Amino acid sequence: MGFLSGLSAVLAFRTIPTTILITVIYAAVFSTLLITDQLPSVPKHTQDLDFQQAYRDLHEVAARPHPFNSHANVLVRSYILNRVKDIASSYDHVSVDFDLYSNASWASGLLSTNPYAVYYESDNVLVKVEGSDKEYQESGGLLLSAHWDSVSTAPGATDDEHRPSRTVVFNINNGEEDGLNGAHVFMEHPWVNATDTFLNLEGAAAGGRPLLFRATSRAPLASWSTSRPHANVITGDAFSRGVIRSGTDYSVYEQAGLKGLDFAFYRGRSRYHTRYDSIPGMSDDKSKNALWAMMEGTLSSSLVLANDVKGRTRAESFDKE
Repeated sequence: MGFLSGLSAVLAFRTIPTTILITVIYAAVFSTLLITDQLPSVPKHTQDLDFQQAYRDLHEVAARPHPFNSHANVLVRSYILNRVKDIASSYDHVSVDFDLYSNASWASGLLSTNPYAVYYESDNVLVKVEGSDKEYQESGGLLLSAHWDSVSTAPGATDDEHRPSRTVVFNINNGEEDGLNGAHVFMEHPWVNATDTFLNLEGAAAGGRPLLFRATSRAPLASWSTSRPHANVITGDAFSRGVIRSGTDYSVYEQAGLKGLDFAFYRGRSRYHTRYDSIPGMSDDKSKNALWAMMEGTLSSSLVLANDVKGRTRAESFDKE
């Protein structure tokens, strides 16, 4: 048997050779991931981000469980609202809206045996940074979304000077753990009309290196130019096929027609939504490094999405071969 005929026999689409080949490929991929999936340390220079203040903020937000409609939740909301108002007061082009007026109704669980109707009134904290380019001040902007509420069993430590060309809206929302409520009601707020692309920040586990695990299309992926990009397509497939049953605000924005990305922690899944999903649940260095990895990835992608005046991260042509 010649070399080529022998090789073709080994690689032929037969059950045993194909199974072995796929197993070897997956083993190589996951072995590489285990070796390279290391949290980078916080650098000396943090790209104009006030990392120490962010770490203090995280301690305030994640000091205790703060589920929706609890006194602890109100304390967290007040802290966040005061912080963003303090920051916005220094800039004429930054607005804050403590949204107590938007409300929405929708049907949920339509594919289950117990569908139900939801009515929700907003208490989201919204921030709008008006873009410097007049063409993109009222439309074509960027939505950055994260929720502050936690489940009742965990503090939720992993959940969430350069004017951009495009308007940037921050939806710091409540009620996500009870059914993505804050994202649903944001779709009724007029500021949603200023956005066409989003980056959702989430905690699908309890720390580690955050992962870009879903994208609506190829176009917004052009923004993912971090110095340490970390992403794969397996997690997106797992969500679409129902293997991962939990949801994020990403699905609300996607259904509304926005293009965007889901960026989340995924390591330590066994500690997720437990009392170990907290800053004390990680060592001091690991919690700082995890926070920095989320900040670095968010900043890098946001700067591209918010300053993309040529539409490279939005053009439909980039979604096609």
